Amino acid sequence: MATCLIILTLLFGPVAAQTFTDNFLTNASVVSIAELISYYSPFAAVFSLPLQISDALPGRGSQVMVFWGFLGFVLVYNLALLFGMMWLF
Repeated sequence: MATCLIILTLLFGPVAAQTFTDNFLTNASVVSIAELISYYSPFAAVFSLPLQISDALPGRGSQVMVFWGFLGFVLVYNLALLFGMMWLF
């Protein structure tokens, strides 16, 4: 049970933090930290892009950097796992 809660927190926590900082906090450093921690969440990457370009919010817009940051994180993570397996065998 605890493992499921930890995984859900890691995956959905950045989405909640980004929504909270967008709605209630105006400090630029806090907003940038919330955007940085959202790079490892696939749900944050999915929710950062609008379904249609016309549906994008004018103030927030689409956060393409979160999407590309997630793809970069996954690429580096998978390469590290690959090199780790090659080193072990």
